[in-house]
Amino acid sequence: MSLFPKANLFTPSPSEQAVLDGFIGPSLGKSRVSNKPRRNPRQPSGRMSGYVKLYDLSRNFGFVRVGRDEYFFHRSALGPGLEYMVTGEMVQFDLGTDRQGRPVAKNITLI
Repeated sequence: MSLFPKANLFTPSPSEQAVLDGFIGPSLGKSRVSNKPRRNPRQPSGRMSGYVKLYDLSRNFGFVRVGRDEYFFHRSALGPGLEYMVTGEMVQFDLGTDRQGRPVAKNITLI
């Protein structure tokens, strides 16, 4: 049960609409509520650059940060000649998916 069952049913009269248009602008006064997610997941392509936010040497995994996004990686994703990473190192990597379909960093190399 909603506290305001008629909240989404309000339709202003022409005089009320004029007041709304003057107060909050014509585009917002006529806008409707959307149930779509506000932020679409990003779908980057190609090789990406970022830095190592965290690497746990004892557990052999870490996270690469690119802007606001973070990508998990396992030691097996490190390029040839790399045994471990240090927090703060700049890296390049390819974006892949794990078995559950989540984005992960693969083929990591130092810049």
